[in-house]
Amino acid sequence: MTARTSTRTTLSALLLTGALALSACSTDDSNAGFTEGDDATEQAAVTEETTDDAAPDEGTDANASDGENNENSNNSVPNTQITADDAVETVTYDIPNDDIDGTITVGFHSLKVRGETMELTLTYTPEFEGGNSYNLWQLHSSDHSAVAPALFDRENLKRYDILRAGPEWESGDVWNSSHLVTRLNSGDTQVYQATFAAPQDDIDTINVAVSAAPEFEDVQIEREGESSGSSSESASTEETTEEEN
Repeated sequence: MTARTSTRTTLSALLLTGALALSACSTDDSNAGFTEGDDATEQAAVTEETTDDAAPDEGTDANASDGENNENSNNSVPNTQITADDAVETVTYDIPNDDIDGTITVGFHSLKVRGETMELTLTYTPEFEGGNSYNLWQLHSSDHSAVAPALFDRENLKRYDILRAGPEWESGDVWNSSHLVTRLNSGDTQVYQATFAAPQDDIDTINVAVSAAPEFEDVQIEREGESSGSSSESASTEETTEEEN
């Protein structure tokens, strides 16, 4: 009996020892798994930190680019391909403001009919003393109507004014460039566009009037699909045909 009890005790001890060993291995494997998970988390954190570190640099570059664009967009003179030197004809008059000594040169560029409307393109270039800047409204003694050009068909005794749906000159109801937005230093040029109704009569030329200046007389009216010389070429062809007949 004593021998059997000793054997059972020994076997029980061995089984208990094996179980503890297996339990210890399981615990180690489990801890190893968490350790790997912690390492992966730490690696992900490092990746995110690296990405975050790079993002501000990229953002800074983007902001710098936006800043440059904003700076360019806030220039007093709009960026445009039309320049005062491109004018077909110019007129110059004294600045109609007693507080500003200088002149304004207006350049005529084109007058084009598109469907039921007619678009006029001018340039305004003031020259004055001092380092101040002014908009067209201020240069014309704060009189909006003094800035706006008009078209005169003297043959048919008709005047064409800028199309508008309301009385206010500085609103979306007026079909022209703003008088107030662009501030001009001496020598700067503002491109000015205004839209009128198309001529009611069959005319090829019209007079363009601006405030305090001589009119641009017999300005050629261009039409879509026609070059500026189409009308004169057509008239010349008709005269030649009549002479031949």
